[in-house]
Amino acid sequence: MRAEQNTVRELQAARCNELVQALALIVAILIDPQASVAPIPTPEESLPPTVNFPPAAAPEPPPRPTRIWFIAGPEVALDTAVTQEAAVVGRLFFGIGRGEHSLALSSARLSFSRASAHESSPVSSYRAEFVRETARLDGCLLRVRAGGLAFEPCPFVELGRLRAVGIHSAGSVTRSELWSSLGLVLRPSWTFSRRLVLGAGIGVQLPLGRYRFAFTGEPEVTHTPVIGFEASFGLGVRFP
Repeated sequence: MRAEQNTVRELQAARCNELVQALALIVAILIDPQASVAPIPTPEESLPPTVNFPPAAAPEPPPRPTRIWFIAGPEVALDTAVTQEAAVVGRLFFGIGRGEHSLALSSARLSFSRASAHESSPVSSYRAEFVRETARLDGCLLRVRAGGLAFEPCPFVELGRLRAVGIHSAGSVTRSELWSSLGLVLRPSWTFSRRLVLGAGIGVQLPLGRYRFAFTGEPEVTHTPVIGFEASFGLGVRFP
């Protein structure tokens, strides 16, 4: 009622909240004609837009530790580092490796060997026998593997004693000298039955000490070569 005049108004709305807002607006105008007539935002309009974040990527699993394994077995070889002729070498080795596939710094092994050779004097036919007993450490720089086949280049260092025995009519004479050498062997291998490793090797050896052997009053029987060559074959058992 305004100035003794009645004004009838009919309000319609699709939703109750819109009707409530219209009534609130009418009351506000009756109280203050200068009140803003801007519509009150609905609850849906007043809320900020929803931001959906993509799911966080699952963290990568930590790398699996490289498996360590051991190997031991016998080996037989021929090498020419003692004399100019091939010496028969019997060797027992113990090794450690890591991983099952191609890998740098793949394995190392320690071996103990005994090599024997002989020479005869072309003048008197006196006989000289040579025995080399050494310990050798191999460190393989790289393994390239395909299935059960593997290939490794392995430099090595060898230390021990070289014993020369001269056998003649006046009696035997024995000399013992320090032996040391450096070398490189290329070692292919084949793993079968999960634990057996059939291996071979071909390499070169550089003796760090060179010796000449001769009977008294006779020409040289033999000498240590500048470079020796080696070919080997062995069987190892892996564990675990």
